[in-house]
Amino acid sequence: MNGKKMLALLLAVVMAVMPLSGCSMKGAAEQPAAPSAAPADEVPADKTEAVAPGEEKQLKIGFSIITLTFPYYVKMLDGFEAACKEKGWDYVYTDAGMDVEKTVNDCLDLTLKDIDALVIASWYGDSLQDVFEQCKAANIPVFLIDTGSLPPDGDYVTNIGTVDFDAGYNGGYWAAGQMKEAGKEAVRMISFTTATSNGRNRADGFVKGLEEGGLTVEVLNEYLGDSRESYMTSCEDALVTYPELDLVFAANAQGGLGAYDACVAANRPEVKIVGFDCEDEEVELIDKGTQYIASVMQLPAGMAQQTIQNIEDYLYNGATFEKSTPYESGVYCAQGALTTEDILGSK
Repeated sequence: MNGKKMLALLLAVVMAVMPLSGCSMKGAAEQPAAPSAAPADEVPADKTEAVAPGEEKQLKIGFSIITLTFPYYVKMLDGFEAACKEKGWDYVYTDAGMDVEKTVNDCLDLTLKDIDALVIASWYGDSLQDVFEQCKAANIPVFLIDTGSLPPDGDYVTNIGTVDFDAGYNGGYWAAGQMKEAGKEAVRMISFTTATSNGRNRADGFVKGLEEGGLTVEVLNEYLGDSRESYMTSCEDALVTYPELDLVFAANAQGGLGAYDACVAANRPEVKIVGFDCEDEEVELIDKGTQYIASVMQLPAGMAQQTIQNIEDYLYNGATFEKSTPYESGVYCAQGALTTEDILGSK
């Protein structure tokens, strides 16, 4: 009997320990979710409804960015990541490599990754209709950053970005003052732009600013490009074709830097250059007092950070937005960073 009692007692102890051992093994194999991965039941079914005060605000945000070739977009991604991390949100992003089809496919794929909002920075707004429709069906709000050529009936919350015509205008009006100080009443210029409405509007605004700044403007030619090298080649041709060239305006930093490379190689220091995007290399050349006299400033990191705040306000506080949300621009020159008010004054 003592043996049977001992065996029964041993079996009871083993049966009691086994469930505890099973829990320990499961805990070792399945790591807890990262703090930024909010459980699904923490996100309201209707994402536009405000949540109760104190409720977790951890979200997952998808971001389709047109390219990471240009520092402008690298800064935008840096701002996006920093803002998400500050709020403890999860995020996933894709690089479209400047390709319209990949942009659309990336966006559609992101909608399948359990995201709470989709952010898009693209040159191809007129190709996003399928994305807008799928996001609407999936109840995923869409926020845009500096995206041009948008369809009038696009189903998105807001597009935050530089007003390209106005930013170009600021650059042209400032440049007119510089040219007049140098004794010029008329300028011969070329512009480097892109095959998008963004580039077109920047160039148009720049010319308008020159004219309203008091100059007679002759636009000798306009060139399209997509890299520093392609813009350099175009500028080399222009320097030969137009020996009396006074001014180059570039609708992006790569255009301005390509023009600078060509002018230096051709020993044409009298040709002044105004760029766009205010990238680090542009700033360095301006600070050195070269013929690269200015760059129109945009603030891509700030746009991305404001977009993340807009998402929070929209999803949790019921905020509403205009379709277009202008973001500030200015001009960087030898005098430093100038605001629109500095440039235009009481005009």
